[in-house]
Amino acid sequence: MEECIRLLDEPINCDDAIDYTKENIFESKLYQQEPFDTIIDLSCGGWLQLIEQNRNSNNLSSIVKPASMGGRYITFTPDTPSFEGSMSVMLRMFLIIPLWRSFYSRIFKRKSLPAFTQAMGLPDTRDIMTKTLQLAYDGTLIPVIDGPYPMTTDGIRKAFRKVKSRHAKGKVVVKISDL
Repeated sequence: MEECIRLLDEPINCDDAIDYTKENIFESKLYQQEPFDTIIDLSCGGWLQLIEQNRNSNNLSSIVKPASMGGRYITFTPDTPSFEGSMSVMLRMFLIIPLWRSFYSRIFKRKSLPAFTQAMGLPDTRDIMTKTLQLAYDGTLIPVIDGPYPMTTDGIRKAFRKVKSRHAKGKVVVKISDL
C-alpha cells in the first residue's frame, strides 16, 4: 500500500493509485462509472484483460471509453516480457499483433473497445532530444531506477529476477564500474 501512496506524492502527483495485487482495476465500480478517456499501459497485459472483460461483460462497463466515444488504449510493451530474439517472434510481437489489434479495435469493436495503439518509441528528432535533455538539466525529469546491481553473477541474476517479476520501479541498472 505504501507503494500506492508514493504515487500520490511529489514528483509523480497521481490523482489516484491502487494496489493491483489487492484490487482488480478492471472491476473497479468507480472507474466503470467514470471511465478513462485514455489508458497508458507501461506494465503489459492490460489489453488482454479488457478483451476478456468485453467478452464476459455480465453488465460490467469498461474502465476506458470505447473508440466510438474517443477512448484510447496506448501501450509501450507487448503482452508478456520476452527474451527470445528470433525474427518470427519479433515480427509477431511488434508488427502483426499490434496492427491486428489496431484494426480490430477501430473497425469491428469500435462501440465496445478503445482504439489500440502500441507505441514503439519517440521519433529521434533533435527537437525532442533537446527538450528531453533540458527537462533533465532543469531537474523536472527525474529518472527512476532499480539498483544498481553489482556486475557479478548473483547481481545479474537478481536484476533479471526483478525484471521478470514485473515489479521494477523503473529501469533496472547493473553497475559495470566505479568510473
